[in-house]
Amino acid sequence: MPIDESIIRDLKTRKEKALQQGGPEKVARQHQRGRLTARERIDRLLDPGSFSEVGLLATSDMPGMADKTPADGLITGFGTINGRPVAVVANDFTVLASTNARVYSKKAHHMKDRSNRMGLPLIWLG
Repeated sequence: MPIDESIIRDLKTRKEKALQQGGPEKVARQHQRGRLTARERIDRLLDPGSFSEVGLLATSDMPGMADKTPADGLITGFGTINGRPVAVVANDFTVLASTNARVYSKKAHHMKDRSNRMGLPLIWLG
């Protein structure tokens, strides 16, 4: 079965948008306030290249909010610190000041549950 290239392009576009967090202006605002973004905090915490994100493409399920809520304001995933596996949750203040709703809460609950079942420390960067 041939691969539908439009699906691949759409996925790539959605990933790129999500990785921009709330957009360049909101990232710049965080930096002007002397703060790191959620992704920058995760990069400084974890061993280089060890972060595997969960829920990158999640967005708000509220009508009309999907384009405004990359990762629904919560970056979640797994990585290592000094080689030890950990679960990480980081509030993304560039996306609606990291307000929480249904999808955000589901992602947070998922990480709490998975880290508990796997016996991993959960680090929450608020």
